[in-house]
Amino acid sequence: MLDHRILARYRTLAHGMELTLSKRFRQPMDKVFAALSIPERIAAWMGVVWQGDPAPLTVGSSFSYTFGDSDMPSVGRVTALDPPRLIEHTWFETVPPLTTVRWSLEPDGDGCVLTLTQATGRRDDAARNGAGWSMIMGRLDAWLAEKAFEPGESWRQLRDRLETELGPEAVRDGQRSVLSDGRTAVRFKRVIHAPPAEVWPWLVEPAKLKDWLGDVEVEPRAGGAYRIRFAMAPIVMEGTITEIDPARHHLAMIWREPWFTNDDVILEFDLEAYGDGATLFTLTHTFPPGYDPHDYLAGWHEFLDAVEDAMAGKPFVWDTPERKREYEIREKTYKAIAGAGD
Repeated sequence: MLDHRILARYRTLAHGMELTLSKRFRQPMDKVFAALSIPERIAAWMGVVWQGDPAPLTVGSSFSYTFGDSDMPSVGRVTALDPPRLIEHTWFETVPPLTTVRWSLEPDGDGCVLTLTQATGRRDDAARNGAGWSMIMGRLDAWLAEKAFEPGESWRQLRDRLETELGPEAVRDGQRSVLSDGRTAVRFKRVIHAPPAEVWPWLVEPAKLKDWLGDVEVEPRAGGAYRIRFAMAPIVMEGTITEIDPARHHLAMIWREPWFTNDDVILEFDLEAYGDGATLFTLTHTFPPGYDPHDYLAGWHEFLDAVEDAMAGKPFVWDTPERKREYEIREKTYKAIAGAGD
């Protein structure tokens, strides 16, 4: 029987994150390393279409593939190689800044311990990445044992467990759900390294909102207007504030766009103190029963990244090739998540 246990660790970097996953394999280092470094074997156990250089790989070789269950290509190259202990390569090199994936091995009795480290200078969701890499390491384990891959947990169960284990700071993705009354919702929870009193003005002051959301007209009272001309798209949202409580850092509004004619779409922001001088920022966007809010995930993800940038002195600029390319990858990522099932 395969051992599904994987130890996950996470830490924030100055401008990104580092995720580490460790798992014991019953096979010796040489056999595991061959599976990690010979392209034909990588394609066989990972389920990818190999598009990189053929074996033998050396430092500088192309380490590129397309995932078999999607059209998402990872363009990379080998950056370090020390058989049978280490292979490191870049990952999704077309989406800067650089991300590296390091596979390192050390002996452990008759077997070995494989440690995968993903380090990136970009903000990314560690729970999602951890669930994906855990599945990939499980596929490797099954392939080496010449068994069918039967995961102990679904991808979504893994992702939810890692969210709990790694903590809110490791989570950046939004989630969609069906509420008890049948309505659908998109929810994001982000840790922002500033107290709630410093984050609140970025939700209600037009000059600050312009740096991350668009041109916003605000009448800061219940019944007041909250009109948004978005920075990313030629769409105007004609909102009405239903609740505004600066003391509790709570803001709620009716969300009206051309395709929503009733007053049953609600957007809420909630800020609460988190840790030492930080804020847990929660965005909840609620829709009528039967409506699929999938398209809003990538958009709000982009805007929440933008508010963090704006607070750090980097106003939002949408119309750049790098930002558009990153947005396209994010849309594909959320599409893949939606297809992951339970």
